[in-house]
Amino acid sequence: MSYNIILYCKSFSRDFPRLKRLHESIQKYNKDSIPFFISTPSSEKDLLERTIGTEGYEFITDESIWDFKYKMDGWRSQQIVKSNVWKVIDTENYICIDSDQFFIKDFYTKDFIHPSGTIYSLVHENKEVQQYEKLFFGKNYQQNGYCKAVRAYRETFGSDQGRIYDYGPPPYHWSVKVWKHFEDNYLTPNDLTFETFQLTVQQKYNIAFREAVTYGEYLLAAKPIELHPISGAFKFYHWKEMYEFEQKTELGKVENIEPNFLGITLQSNWS
Repeated sequence: MSYNIILYCKSFSRDFPRLKRLHESIQKYNKDSIPFFISTPSSEKDLLERTIGTEGYEFITDESIWDFKYKMDGWRSQQIVKSNVWKVIDTENYICIDSDQFFIKDFYTKDFIHPSGTIYSLVHENKEVQQYEKLFFGKNYQQNGYCKAVRAYRETFGSDQGRIYDYGPPPYHWSVKVWKHFEDNYLTPNDLTFETFQLTVQQKYNIAFREAVTYGEYLLAAKPIELHPISGAFKFYHWKEMYEFEQKTELGKVENIEPNFLGITLQSNWS
């Protein structure tokens, strides 16, 4: 079956309790019945089904999406899987959502697809994170690892976009046209796979490779789809300090988040 848009989550067993919360929120708020797909290692399928049941999603194995040639840790390997799921699901667009996220209100296809039929693109300056990074950690956002990675990908693609943009946070809005264009017009002519490309960039520039920056920088450089920029659909708590601060100030109350966001992210590395 072919789809215009799907929801997709790449998960691991340690995140299944959080995934259960996400799954329940999708069942409650998914008013257009956007198909929901979950992938995990094949060895974790039974535990997944015992944790969240078998209804309300389609299951695919990570192994069916990508056959790894190099050993990677979980953080890097999941980026490869997420970026290539379109090779086993016939969809034009996908919303790549994480296990530690959940919806808080009704959502529809129109929240992700522009009236022209093209998916909205996450392209913004993320000034909120710049403020909080300075407030909590005294850091200059423009000098952090993320900005270094953006500059590395820009040099790789031979483009200069001026300002540093953020192409997240999750859930990512991804057009398969962009990924296919990247593969057909950059990877294949340079005798690269998505895996070897990321490893090469990481080694050359001494950065952590980033799938969202790859997508966003290639989108701006090659322009395979029309750009309709928006900021993230979810309130994303990057740090415990950010969450606790907003709870104290009541910014973090669901009723204050709901007017501007479809959901909430409580990152698994601290929540």
